[in-house]
Amino acid sequence: MQFNLFFIQESLEHILAPLGYFYIPSNANKKRAKDFFESFPYFFYDIHFQNKLYEIIQSKPITSYCDSKEHIQEYCFFIYFEFRTHYGLKPKSKDEFYNKMLEQL
Repeated sequence: MQFNLFFIQESLEHILAPLGYFYIPSNANKKRAKDFFESFPYFFYDIHFQNKLYEIIQSKPITSYCDSKEHIQEYCFFIYFEFRTHYGLKPKSKDEFYNKMLEQL
């Protein structure tokens, strides 16, 4: 079974944009964010996509990005951007990435 690449990238947007936008830095949330990003690739069923997301997340560990809302937003956008560019898809700008989520709310 092969998954649609556009479905995967839409799923990334729907998960990462709200996470970055509504993140509030605290000790508990820092731990939750770290736990989430360590398990995040396994939300996707296809092993190929899991491996790519794992590589992206391991290239920049979350621990240096969960100290502020702006940094976690950069991190979420980084994952989205790297995933899209790896598969030759044109990524949105950071503003478009978060504005689309706000429009849907």
